[in-house]
Amino acid sequence: MGAIQLQAIEKWYDQTPVIKGVDLQINAGEFVVFVGPSGCGKSTLLRLIAGLEESSRGRIFIEDRDVSALPPSGRGLAMVFQSYALYPHMDVRANMGFSLKTAGVDAATVREKVEHAARILQLSALLDRRPRDLSGGQRQRVAIGRAIVRDPTAFLFDEPLSNLDASLRVGMRHELATLHHQLQRTMIYVTHDQVEAMTLADRIVVLQSGLIEQVGSPRELYERPANRFVAQFIGSPKMNLLDGTVRDGRFYCAEHAVLEAPANATALGVRPESLALCAQSESMLSGHVSVVEYLGSDVFAVIRVSDTCSLTVRCQRQIELRVGEAVAMRFERDAAHFFDEQGLRI
Repeated sequence: MGAIQLQAIEKWYDQTPVIKGVDLQINAGEFVVFVGPSGCGKSTLLRLIAGLEESSRGRIFIEDRDVSALPPSGRGLAMVFQSYALYPHMDVRANMGFSLKTAGVDAATVREKVEHAARILQLSALLDRRPRDLSGGQRQRVAIGRAIVRDPTAFLFDEPLSNLDASLRVGMRHELATLHHQLQRTMIYVTHDQVEAMTLADRIVVLQSGLIEQVGSPRELYERPANRFVAQFIGSPKMNLLDGTVRDGRFYCAEHAVLEAPANATALGVRPESLALCAQSESMLSGHVSVVEYLGSDVFAVIRVSDTCSLTVRCQRQIELRVGEAVAMRFERDAAHFFDEQGLRI
């Protein structure tokens, strides 16, 4: 249960288009993540699905039922926002059961559903506490528990971890993945953080300027990006892109004849982990070290190839590099991604 379909969805504010004709099929039980830069329309699209915004054109189906004209209460969905929006004068138990109580559900059923959700979210020992006595991660779990007790067809999450610090975000990511496995319900999750998208999603929907750039699994988007935007948005650090030209069947960048390339290639992409430092005699590219980032488990070096081009290389931890040092690099042919003048992957 929980399949959601969007057909030619558009959203206009006055004369300004925000969502520009989106078609999307979300399968029952999927964890789908909407990701993209600020202003791309991902939160607006989520609010259209929830019924908090009215679409200008197109139709929305939930379980093969057209819900385009229905209010949020008629769609069978539960939404978790960036803000916890908990009632400060109520304890955790009352916060989680409030929507059921106002809907007229009997007290015994409310208690049973709240305690069931609390067990799933490891909140049983906190049911009598007020929100002020909880950590940020615990408050977010209470907000999620409030959604669980409603037994929705699907869960909608609008950047729920953005208010948490880095360590709490990692822990909550694990908890959300476990929750999805336990509940087997459709979940749609909005974030600007591509790491959250990569670690949580069954499929990722990459948006830019109100349009879908690509839909696919994290592996598909990482290994076969549809265009330059997806190539550089998915992955941390982002894919290196070198602009250049093809002459005599080879791609040239900063006067380096890098490798054989399609005639219509105007850019070459290669991931930082696919680049390797090598001897000058084996090199495809060369340059000078401008930055070294030591992250403990990883070392990244930024190599300036020309005045307009720098590459990020993931290095072995044992390698010692100095700023200004001359280095040479190479990579395997199957690690190369070529893009045409329109930015599409060849």
